[in-house]
Amino acid sequence: MAEAAGRARLPVRPWLDRIPRPRSLPVSLAVATILLFAVLAVAAPLIAPDPNLIVPRERLQFVGVRHWLGTDGLGRDLFARIAHGGGISLTVGLSVAVLSSALGLLIGLVAGYFRTADLVIMRVIDAIMAIPTLLLAVAMTMLAEPSVLVVVAALVVPDVPKVVRVIRADVLSLRTRTYITAAVASGTGPAGILAVHLLPNLLPPLSVQTSYICASAILQEAGLSFIGAGMPAETPSWGVIVAENRQYFVSAPWTILFPGMCMAALILAVMVLGDSLRGRYGAGAHAGP
Repeated sequence: MAEAAGRARLPVRPWLDRIPRPRSLPVSLAVATILLFAVLAVAAPLIAPDPNLIVPRERLQFVGVRHWLGTDGLGRDLFARIAHGGGISLTVGLSVAVLSSALGLLIGLVAGYFRTADLVIMRVIDAIMAIPTLLLAVAMTMLAEPSVLVVVAALVVPDVPKVVRVIRADVLSLRTRTYITAAVASGTGPAGILAVHLLPNLLPPLSVQTSYICASAILQEAGLSFIGAGMPAETPSWGVIVAENRQYFVSAPWTILFPGMCMAALILAVMVLGDSLRGRYGAGAHAGP
């Protein structure tokens, strides 16, 4: 009877094993949320109407069959604007994260390993970090015509010093390890030490920092667009959508709540993914080869 009961439970075990554990459930939801916004942004031109199509007679309509998330103060479809705005937020967030991480990694490696260059590089980094991030981004966006490229450049400059300081601190810690000393004693040059021994150990903490920069860039882009220093007014950015409809918050709160909820969900998903990476790599990020 015991064997029969065991055979009866066998078909159930594979299905039970596929259920996410409590620890992995938030991460699974975060990945699913990011993928959902990515698919929605790519498919927006196919499934959503023109985000700038103005229909005055349909202004401030609530959720319905024709307009899934209602319309804004000019009668534009809110779902279409949010779907296209998600692509802008993801583009800015990923671009800023990748560029900041790449530049910060390169500069941090040089500053941490070459002590002479460290003196000059860190003084420049300290000078950049002394300027408030929002003030620096606003000043840069005011120097050129608003666009995605200008916003990305304005957010990369203040984020690079954050990566440089993290990478430099890790390099200073790693260069004292025994295997680094052995590599130097065996005649390995600086390029080989940086590429073979240091870089692989820096990628895990860099991935954590990259996820945080991505979430921060999405929020900062929305903030710049909200105050009119980010995307052009005709671009359906989430910050632009909230700014244009803030006067209807009492009479038509969905015009602000829906884009705000999408922004919060995407940022939260990226942050949860970053926390999971920190928990995974935090203990063994600096292990030697």
